[in-house]
Amino acid sequence: MNGNRLVLLRLGPYSPMLNPIEGCWNVLKSKMRRFMATKKQELLVRGEYGTYTAHRLAIMKEAVAQAVPAITRRLVWRLERHAAKACTLAECGEDMKLGT
Repeated sequence: MNGNRLVLLRLGPYSPMLNPIEGCWNVLKSKMRRFMATKKQELLVRGEYGTYTAHRLAIMKEAVAQAVPAITRRLVWRLERHAAKACTLAECGEDMKLGT
């Protein structure tokens, strides 16, 4: 606590920086967003499907199929190392770097 009566709180174990799977989800969502941006016009038509929802679901499944290969062993290894470093910094009471 300082003179302004502020209490410094440390990040808890729920922190995304301490959880490598959060990084994997971010990569997956980013790839899916890019894919979906290329299908913007296609999302507006029903096409051969009975409903717009069915067509959008098919496009989303295609987006997932396109995005999954981005989750490589190397990526998982890098995210695990990043989380381990962040955990060490948290244990030492130091600031964790956001991002890379």
